[in-house]
Amino acid sequence: MEIENTKEATVIELKNNRVFIGVYIVPLFIIVPLIISKITVQSIIMSLIVFTYLNIGNYIAMRNIGSIETITLKNESLIIRRLKRNKKITYEKEIFFDKILKIYYQEIFLGFHKRNFNFDVKRTLKIKTYFCIYSFGYKMSYEDFKRANNIIEEKIKGHKNYIKKEEIEKKYIEIYNLKVEERYNYILNKILDEEKLFISEKDNNFIINGDSEAIKDLEISKNINFEEIDFYVFYVNYLSKKEYENKKVLVGYNGTDGKEVTMSKFKEDINEIRDSRSTFKN
Repeated sequence: MEIENTKEATVIELKNNRVFIGVYIVPLFIIVPLIISKITVQSIIMSLIVFTYLNIGNYIAMRNIGSIETITLKNESLIIRRLKRNKKITYEKEIFFDKILKIYYQEIFLGFHKRNFNFDVKRTLKIKTYFCIYSFGYKMSYEDFKRANNIIEEKIKGHKNYIKKEEIEKKYIEIYNLKVEERYNYILNKILDEEKLFISEKDNNFIINGDSEAIKDLEISKNINFEEIDFYVFYVNYLSKKEYENKKVLVGYNGTDGKEVTMSKFKEDINEIRDSRSTFKN
């Protein structure tokens, strides 16, 4: 199995150069029963049935010797291709990552596997989606399966993380694009919900934000040296000290603007929300 990484995609290539064991055992299943038993109509019929079944797998296997199978991993999907020796594509299917339920290894011998009876004697890597099971890899070894599966799983994981990051960024960009007053109220409530806030000192004044996810994921926040602080520690060390009463505070800063208040006004507004919550509970 060969693996090629390019800027656009990762390609897993498997060449089929193995000979199906049926090449050697098919004749035995015809000759041996006839030698060790009486030649009867029943024995001839049974031998022909076994011969026919084994040759189905034998024909499929021999036909695929020298062929190539590839899995091309893109950003949000994979493409299974089967090619003849002349590189002509005989099969192509794109499977999107969000449709994949599981990837597993299927060991098959002479068409049998653990759960049912199957004439598909050549595929060992299985990709299960909501509506279908796709196969890849003629007589693939378990070691090759693990290598291929690790690459596919890593690509799927990266895609899921990318989608999750996009969703988070979209959510918090929408919040930080709210009008200043709405954003201010959102931050105050978030501080009380999380019982922590993020503070940065600039020109002897302060920038305050209150959403841990936003601080972690928004690009605008990564350019500011925020310090995470417990709300009650902040209350004691800042809100309760007269020396900070008239300090300017920029709340809900989004890289452009924020609600500008004094520390005493910030204390007054956040206490009002705390009191309203207590009253509501009672």
